[in-house]
Amino acid sequence: MERALAVIEEMTHLGIIKSYAIGGGIAATYYIEPVLTYDLDIFFIPIKEGFDVLGPI
Repeated sequence: MERALAVIEEMTHLGIIKSYAIGGGIAATYYIEPVLTYDLDIFFIPIKEGFDVLGPI
């Protein structure tokens, strides 16, 4: 998970995405009792709009 977060943070610094938020089970552990989960849900705001918005990623 640390590697995935490092990549997302790097994309923010490079200007590929504006900002991001972590959701799903990982985010829920902040509010509830921790549970084992292997997924990482990331919601992001792209820098530009259009059909090729995921191209840089």
